[in-house]
Amino acid sequence: MSPTKRTFPTWEELYGRRPKFDEIKEVLSQLNRLQTVLLLSQVSIHLALDRFHNDSKHSANLQGFLISNLIPDDLLDRLKKRYPLERLEVRTCFHRWQVLTLLKWALVECPATGGADPDKDQEAKYNLGRSLVMTNDLLMTQGGTEAISRSRVSEKRRMIALQLQLGSTFELNNPPSIEASLVRTDMMFGEVARKVSPPLDVKAVFAARTGLQLDTYVDMVFGLLTYYLTQSQKELIEDPGKVLFNPETFFRIVPGEDVRRFLSMELGTIDETGSHLRQPSALKPQHDFIAFRKKPLLQLGQMSAICINPGFLQEKVESGLFWSIFNSLATKKERDLLFQTWGMLFEEYVSWLLAEPLQGKAERYIPFPKFTDNDDEAFDGVVVSEDKLFVMEYKGGFLKAEAKYAENENELIDDLRLKFGTDPRAGVGQLARKIGQVFNAKDSQRRKLRDVDSSTATLIVPVMVVQEPFVSSHITSIYLRGEFRSALRLQDVSKRVLCTGLQILDVGEIEGLRPYLRSGQCTFGDCLMGWARLGDKAVPFHEYFAAYFREKRLTAISDSEIATRARKILDRISTRFFGHPLTQAD
Repeated sequence: MSPTKRTFPTWEELYGRRPKFDEIKEVLSQLNRLQTVLLLSQVSIHLALDRFHNDSKHSANLQGFLISNLIPDDLLDRLKKRYPLERLEVRTCFHRWQVLTLLKWALVECPATGGADPDKDQEAKYNLGRSLVMTNDLLMTQGGTEAISRSRVSEKRRMIALQLQLGSTFELNNPPSIEASLVRTDMMFGEVARKVSPPLDVKAVFAARTGLQLDTYVDMVFGLLTYYLTQSQKELIEDPGKVLFNPETFFRIVPGEDVRRFLSMELGTIDETGSHLRQPSALKPQHDFIAFRKKPLLQLGQMSAICINPGFLQEKVESGLFWSIFNSLATKKERDLLFQTWGMLFEEYVSWLLAEPLQGKAERYIPFPKFTDNDDEAFDGVVVSEDKLFVMEYKGGFLKAEAKYAENENELIDDLRLKFGTDPRAGVGQLARKIGQVFNAKDSQRRKLRDVDSSTATLIVPVMVVQEPFVSSHITSIYLRGEFRSALRLQDVSKRVLCTGLQILDVGEIEGLRPYLRSGQCTFGDCLMGWARLGDKAVPFHEYFAAYFREKRLTAISDSEIATRARKILDRISTRFFGHPLTQAD
């Protein structure tokens, strides 16, 4: 799914002043906690499903519905005057970043008992709507404008500051493909794990620590996610109760002990979540949704629970699965082994994505090529395309929370350097150093590759494929390209070859490109070179590929193999929970 660009109105634009948190706190102090949390969770679910379904008409209808229910006349008049020509699906009055931030504050500031019910008290509901618009202003930290000012001396620092301010909303608003998420997880812990024998038997350790089989855990997560994804906007508006589920009966076919263990990991109470949010933290509240990510299900009553945001459920079969496994481990040794194992499984999965489509006459993919002098691995993959050599590193690591959510530039730079940047074991450092070895200006220093004739290459394209959204974002990519240029200058590279700038791709972009490579509609070399030629003016890959798609007159297709694999997984889950394959339900 391509990243979406949306903007939102601010209180300052409407009223000429920046609101204070105390104003929001005062409103929340008068609202009933349970009912406010329920209402905000309902809005969050609507917005999450809207993004999943990605239909501009439905987005506009949803925004209109929410405005009619939450925005009072005086505020609505100001919105109309300030943004007379804006479309509701572009200038969105309500969005997940805003709603989830206010939901966090409501869990802390609303009284546990008493207070107005915003579902029944229209004025209370309007006050909540005003607070949501005010929250938009507080998503930007006071003084943050200076950090991203174009007058700032260091452009690198400015880009890092911009990433810190916008990175969390990029994560929230751009979930990956559901099919790809399912297949990726199934592949990594199925076929791939059996092929490579990783240092940690993740399934065995997870079962030992949690009492729950990893396959069962993933199936239960996706069973709940499917429940929400199959609800239409119209159904949820007409019957708001459908956002709730009974945790005691939802998984009626699953053994009760498995249900109990699953819920202990994923379900929190309002009191527990509020208590967690009250703990002192260096992370910025408008970026830090770890409490929701860790336990995305919220108990509202003995027989009712709600998912705070279905996007966080999907993360549980994506990057969030890593952290679920990580949190179950007991020792530092196990956690270190998990990082190694995840990285190995990710590398093999990316290699699987590319291996079959790139075995034609026009270009050839070589997985994990080795140096001839000592048999050490040179790159994670190489694509030979005429006189071009695409040299690739695959990085499945994740940045730590302090690097992403504290708005601390040094923390992000240090973690980027360690895991993806110029550290000798990181992607930028590895690519620059090994390019310098394979294409060294001195014959005596040059190292040859097994199964790859590097002597015929005249153009080198370095590529890094990552899973961490913070790293694949356009802003961070610009920073890392600069780091790569600096690292490559330290290498004595032969003048007979030209090396382009670093290309950073999200694994989802490789998954999206794969069907076009398989069908022969385009080649890896032609597509990636077009992007590389843009140099420092490179746009995000999804924007580039949209233009490339039109220029080359490609025909939209999906990956039939991914779709088939995903369907089998869905049939398995449906059979497990509902007693029949999904195909029979159709």
